[in-house]
Amino acid sequence: MASICAMDLNPVELKARNDQLERENTALKAELQELKRQLDGLKGQRFGRKFCHHLPLYRQHQRLAMSGITVSRSTLTQLVQRADI
Repeated sequence: MASICAMDLNPVELKARNDQLERENTALKAELQELKRQLDGLKGQRFGRKFCHHLPLYRQHQRLAMSGITVSRSTLTQLVQRADI
């Protein structure tokens, strides 16, 4: 994306650019919220499998990889540590 200098735009163009950026920002915030919701669901599944079904993290890592989800084992370990279970 090319950078735009505010000095090169008239007030109408500035307003239009500001409106466009606000729409993009709103869309990005909505996407971020959806990703956080999905991550929370994934965390719940991971903890359920780890502590209820006694599935070790390395096996969960293998299952995620087979499903096409790329996540490191250390990330899974950090999620469990952050949950403070």
